[in-house]
Amino acid sequence: MSESEGWTRLYLARWPTGAVTLLAASSMEHAADLLDQVDNAKECELVPFDGELWLTMRPADEPSEGPLALHYRPALEIDSQGEIIEKAFPVLHKVIVAAQRETADGDSYDEPIDREEWSAAKEIEIDRILSPSPEWKAAVERWWDGLGPPAAEGGD
Repeated sequence: MSESEGWTRLYLARWPTGAVTLLAASSMEHAADLLDQVDNAKECELVPFDGELWLTMRPADEPSEGPLALHYRPALEIDSQGEIIEKAFPVLHKVIVAAQRETADGDSYDEPIDREEWSAAKEIEIDRILSPSPEWKAAVERWWDGLGPPAAEGGD
């Protein structure tokens, strides 16, 4: 069984551009291989994603933008955006949490987020210098080392 045919888990990759990729891989090394196919895996942060995930898609309006578009229906499905925001965009997460209020009877509601505050937090996120974990750095190195030729055996 090859690496890509085994059990997989979900990972979140945070890119220097501010984008996030959610992908399935059998290991961090496998994730490095997959991510390197689209960009330099050494430039992103990668963390395991253990949250609930629910994505609904529909045919895209414009085929030039790809065949599928995400279709968000918060009242009907699991809202996985909160966990993604918390892991990938900590500054935006703080803004969202600050807008949450609790009533005297224990219910909660969200106050509207100020557009300027959101824009400022978004700019911080886009400009944020990434800090890959030691586990991710080691996985990328193991993956990179595995690309080289095998070591010669008992050379004389």
